[in-house]
Amino acid sequence: MFPTTLTRCESTADERQTGPTTRRAVAATAGVVSLGTLLLGIGGLGLGVDWAWIAFPVGYGGVLPLAIALARTRASGASDTDGGGKDPLATLRDRYARGEIGDEEFERRLERLLESEPDEGGWD
Repeated sequence: MFPTTLTRCESTADERQTGPTTRRAVAATAGVVSLGTLLLGIGGLGLGVDWAWIAFPVGYGGVLPLAIALARTRASGASDTDGGGKDPLATLRDRYARGEIGDEEFERRLERLLESEPDEGGWD
């Protein structure tokens, strides 16, 4: 009877995977690329450049999707590498599992972490 819409507390799968930083980065990137495309296209057409119309399909069809993909990748990568309040031991295990550090380095850092482990409540 009523149309199905998303309320404020519901979200799509894409929104759950991206944080506010990623959404801001994507929005800023889209704005800059759109503004550049419009200025180049309309400016060129206004100056009488016959081929300036090509700025629109190239800008919106090629540059914009690539720029958004790059912004998402960089923003999500930045949020993954900043620690984000994650347990240092879990971060160390993740880096070891990905092969970023070797056995000796893992053992050395593990010993150092265990020596400096907080008394109660973890690292958070």
